Amino acid sequence: MRPFIFALSLLLLSGALVAGCRPVVAEPTLPHAQIDLTPIAAIHQEILPEVAAPSLAAPTEQVVTLESEGQIVVGTLALPAMGEAPYPAVLLLHGFTNTRDELPVAGTNEKMYTRLARVLGEHGIASLRIDFRGSGESDGEWADTTFTGQISDTLKAIDYLASRPEIAADRMGVLGFSQGGLVAAEAAAIDDRLQTVLLWSPVANPPDTYKWILSPESVAAGLQSGGKAIAVKTNWGAPLELKTGFFTDLFRFDPTAAIAEVKDPLMVIVGTRDATVTPQPYYGELFLTYHDGPEQLVTVDSDHVFNVVTDPWP
Repeated sequence: MRPFIFALSLLLLSGALVAGCRPVVAEPTLPHAQIDLTPIAAIHQEILPEVAAPSLAAPTEQVVTLESEGQIVVGTLALPAMGEAPYPAVLLLHGFTNTRDELPVAGTNEKMYTRLARVLGEHGIASLRIDFRGSGESDGEWADTTFTGQISDTLKAIDYLASRPEIAADRMGVLGFSQGGLVAAEAAAIDDRLQTVLLWSPVANPPDTYKWILSPESVAAGLQSGGKAIAVKTNWGAPLELKTGFFTDLFRFDPTAAIAEVKDPLMVIVGTRDATVTPQPYYGELFLTYHDGPEQLVTVDSDHVFNVVTDPWP
């Protein structure tokens, strides 16, 4: 993963949450502006040793459960070992076919979200990462996966975070990766307790993206499947089964329209060699086109997952 992805994420989240949700930048960036990474690079150099190696201030983690539509959602709550509660907190939403810890970071014993939770915790920010229903350890079947269900899980997770005495309910944010980015945008439009939004490689146009991932023929077949599960295969070769609800939701949700309802700070990070949500940076720019508030679009020379499976850096 590119070395400054975690630095960028920490910059927005700490700026917006720790500092009382104040904007990271004084003025919104233009949708097509080139981003000057010089000040971010300086921050990156400062925190890189902490990102790359665990410190004595690593957060404490506990597995937690919450209920969503009568089913159990399993998550991991990470609380800082430094500072005093209540802490600002970030909800971490995983991508399509993944689970709450996300992909492994090459050459390490960490995964994308376990590392991010550690880095946030070392800087006084709590986090909750969940398995959406049908994924990981949560109840449900994968074939029943829908955007509707994942948004419901997210809203229940926000309720859960706000109910914890260790969490500052007025300083909560959300980070979503890929399909989790779509869900994060939709949830932020519904629940104004989310004070900052960070999207990694987010799905911007669901019909276009999933016709590419699953094929137009599979999407057409799914729409006509009458509620039954159909067998599909991703363009990276993974066999799956999905029911009609997943395919109808492709045309029911528009995350760029949702982000237009969000006035809080937004950062979108995309890879210019992303072959999954493609073409970039154009899909990333869509979020800034519709968002009205402090914002940043950052493009990096990477694939959809920021080279995490080949790059040992954070």
